[in-house]
Amino acid sequence: MNKRPAAIFVTGDRHVGKSTLVARLAERERAQGRALAGVLAHGLWEDGIRSGFVLEDLSTGTRTPLSRRVSPPGNGAPFAFQPGADEAIRRALAPARCLAAGVAVVDEVGRMELNGGGFAPLLAPLLALPVTHLWVVRTAFAADVAQAFSLSPICVDAAAPDALDRLSRLLDTSRGDLS
Repeated sequence: MNKRPAAIFVTGDRHVGKSTLVARLAERERAQGRALAGVLAHGLWEDGIRSGFVLEDLSTGTRTPLSRRVSPPGNGAPFAFQPGADEAIRRALAPARCLAAGVAVVDEVGRMELNGGGFAPLLAPLLALPVTHLWVVRTAFAADVAQAFSLSPICVDAAAPDALDRLSRLLDTSRGDLS
């Protein structure tokens, strides 16, 4: 019987530390010689306001400017994608990379993806892979994201004191089932 979680959602409200938790998990996994693939969006802050994001390719550690805050918001979106971001995202979420790592991280899946934008076009090929899918999802969107992508995720609350250890145990379990 396969006990590997098909999907793990790291959930929480805005600014609770979802991405920070996944970054800590990535550090822990690397220190143990384990691979992760996918994207991690590190927030940029200026004068206490989120000014943009930098994308980290978890396979290589390469960082690429992802988006910057625009004023006034264009098309209702407060951030605009930076040149080169699309190609960096496609490279980081390449199915071959994610398959080789056994874990596909996507930070963050939310409103844009529910509307067919953002990472949405890249998710279907990833979901066809026999890997653990670790997605960062705001609590408010978790049920809708799970339904839209036909997932039954295990949700880990980023604010829980044991969240990092729980994520590590879930990945250990998934890797045990893949070997």
